[in-house]
Amino acid sequence: MKLIKSKKLLLLMAALIFVSACSGASGAKKEVERYVVALKRGDFATLYELNATTQKKVALIYRGAESTREEALKANFEEYKTMFADTEPDSRLFSLWSEKFLFPSDSTHTVTDVVVEEQKDQGTTRFKERMVATAEIKVEYKSKESAPELVGGQVKSAVYIASFINGYDVVKGIKRKDEIKINEWLFKSIYPKRGAVAYW
Repeated sequence: MKLIKSKKLLLLMAALIFVSACSGASGAKKEVERYVVALKRGDFATLYELNATTQKKVALIYRGAESTREEALKANFEEYKTMFADTEPDSRLFSLWSEKFLFPSDSTHTVTDVVVEEQKDQGTTRFKERMVATAEIKVEYKSKESAPELVGGQVKSAVYIASFINGYDVVKGIKRKDEIKINEWLFKSIYPKRGAVAYW
């Protein structure tokens, strides 16, 4: 009898984990879509809100003095906005904001295969689960002129793999988490999928 109850409990736990993962993937997909659309529109305010680098800095500001917080937040926004405007193409996609050249306004894209999983190799997992969302984004470029240039040349179509981290992990260590509003999923990185890039 105890064995049967244990099996039922394990099945229930597995079902809950599955439902949670599906729910997380659905939410992550929406944020991936928001980020890509913001890139195509040049909507910096949304990009700032959904970027891990900018929001880590926001979290640091909230750890500081409350008296200078508003001024520091405004300065942080303007600093990254200038960096975004001044960013130049990076064929290796290593630099901050280099992803802005991957999604010109005349390109078409589809977000597919979003997977949410726990990142077990991070030290923070002993305090809180660190969830990472990985998404494949298929993009087609209408013209060579607007297409990005990667290491292999001017891209005609590609599948990119984008990583988003859990925003709650960014605010760890802040005593008054209710004071800071950080999105659940934040863009971390992007790179072309091996064997899934076609060139002009």
